[in-house]
Amino acid sequence: QTELEKLQKKLADATAANEQLTAKTKEAQQRAAFTAKATALGVRADAIDAAYILSNKQLLTFGDDGTVQGVDGAIEVLKASSPFLFGKANGAPAGTPNLNGGAGGDTPPPIASTPAQVDMAKKLGVDLTKEPVKK
Repeated sequence: QTELEKLQKKLADATAANEQLTAKTKEAQQRAAFTAKATALGVRADAIDAAYILSNKQLLTFGDDGTVQGVDGAIEVLKASSPFLFGKANGAPAGTPNLNGGAGGDTPPPIASTPAQVDMAKKLGVDLTKEPVKK
């Protein structure tokens, strides 16, 4: 290998590492913005992680100023498709059986499917065809 080839490989490796770090940083920014807004909009404290996982990440974009956009819309779609994530937790430990029937505890009902979230986004007028703004 020539010195030029070695340097080109180092550059390619550094570029790949930088892209991975940038993607992780953007995901962390999106999660932080989502968590702050979700808490303010009534997502149960014990359901924040589940809400983020179930949310439609395509609605979360970056504005020209680098701030995360679309969080309100993503939470509204989630609220319509997964209302069990909102409100107060019932206080029972997770998995506690409900002697009156039902799942009981903090066990949520079945998760809404992605098509349901897409349908709700359409009902709310959220355009899912727009390409996210990349910073």
